[in-house]
Amino acid sequence: MTSKLFFRSLAVAALLSALVVFGWVACGGDDDDDDDDDGEEEIYDPEPDDFVSDIDSGYFMFVVGSHLKFDGTDGVSPVYIDQTVPGDTETVTDIECLVVVQELWVDNELVTTTRNFFAQNWKSKEIMLFGQDVEDADGGDAGSWRLGDNQPVPGSVWPADVEVGAQFSPWVKPNFNRYQAEITDLGISRDTPPRDFDDVAEVEERDLENDRTRTAYYANGFGLIGFTFDGGGAVTLVSIEGQ
Repeated sequence: MTSKLFFRSLAVAALLSALVVFGWVACGGDDDDDDDDDGEEEIYDPEPDDFVSDIDSGYFMFVVGSHLKFDGTDGVSPVYIDQTVPGDTETVTDIECLVVVQELWVDNELVTTTRNFFAQNWKSKEIMLFGQDVEDADGGDAGSWRLGDNQPVPGSVWPADVEVGAQFSPWVKPNFNRYQAEITDLGISRDTPPRDFDDVAEVEERDLENDRTRTAYYANGFGLIGFTFDGGGAVTLVSIEGQ
């Protein structure tokens, strides 16, 4: 069960992707431990005209019509992620977001299906996650959230300034103070079964509370291509369609 919760998706990125986004994006919703201020919480109020649903910021991007598959292990259990970008959009707080669908499988069992809602600031190129619809294998809610509904801030899944040392927080409340992401290298090479990549960004993602680290790899002009875990295990891109 720990492995399945650990991988619950972006995301992402986030994770992925999803962002993945892929498994580390902390879903929102009601949480009794979400009281870090005594006063009224400030709500992020984005300007809709500053955002577009085209996610094409080089290292972090999605291509409409693409279908990517990721396979590997977390060091204990087999992990499989299926990502599609059907071309749908979802409006969140008047912002048109691109929908990225991710299925997470652990131990050959479907854990979650997540519809991630991404938008890009066309001025700064920063990419944000404005919500997720997360279903478990039985179709029940597994932590869905929307900016302006049950979340005061979006997740910042890719920074405006892409440089070594850039830090950002892709994770939304109640856990965004617990996690930290940092670009630790740029321009490295990384090979995957379907394709070799020469210009790759390395991002170290730290779970400060549990002292865990995941290293994600994003290829310029493509997006997420895999990640490794400090305790052993790796998940990598194994199939590309439409990109």
